[in-house]
Amino acid sequence: MRTGTNAMVAAVALNLLLAAASDGGSEPVSFFVSPQGKDTWSGRRADPSEDDGPFATVARARDVVRGLLKVQTQPRPVRVILRGGTYYLDSPLEFGPQDSGTEHAPVVYGAAVG
Repeated sequence: MRTGTNAMVAAVALNLLLAAASDGGSEPVSFFVSPQGKDTWSGRRADPSEDDGPFATVARARDVVRGLLKVQTQPRPVRVILRGGTYYLDSPLEFGPQDSGTEHAPVVYGAAVG
């Protein structure tokens, strides 16, 4: 069962990365994280619905952003917006230089308005 879930998550992530990479323009790519989210969702919706919504963990958002940065042909700014709530960590959350983006296409993590 776990292998099927991992394959589904990988397929969703690949489709998301390809769509975001080919989106064109200089508008930021936005991802959302919420305690009410699921790491199998796209992270592109702020609010959960039946079949899509925000990521559940910042680590999942970080990993998707890392993958996106590798496939973008024209770098775009990336915003990761954390919705209100309590986030629990099973292990330390680590960021490195690869998580910063570039001067013209930065990666910014921040709290949602309000």
